[in-house]
Amino acid sequence: MERKRIIVVTPDERKYLMKLFGCSDVTVYEAVKYRKNNLLHKKIRKVAIERGNPQMVLAPEFETIYITNRADADKGMSRYMVQTFENGATLEGNLTTGLVVIRDRRGEVKGQWDSPKISELMAIQEVAQSL
Repeated sequence: MERKRIIVVTPDERKYLMKLFGCSDVTVYEAVKYRKNNLLHKKIRKVAIERGNPQMVLAPEFETIYITNRADADKGMSRYMVQTFENGATLEGNLTTGLVVIRDRRGEVKGQWDSPKISELMAIQEVAQSL
């Protein structure tokens, strides 16, 4: 999953940075969007952050569906989390047993984890995204 860093600046803040550094609107835009990385762009980002403009990380969003009692999986009252990715892969988590499974678009199991920690889920999602 591709993540992009940005610094959120208001139009007034953009004008301030343009005047302070004697540069164009495009230069400030490229700096706060992390598109260029020379000394001027680094200085613009540093000042923007020091002035309280928030840094953000933009990440793709994937819908997660919660299902109770999947008839195709088991006869018990298990609860599942299913997350589908753009490439057709799915991440399925059994909330009762803790088993997390990644399937490719054909339904073949490509990875399994037993009760992964929340901190590990991002890496598991990246595996699903890379299939």
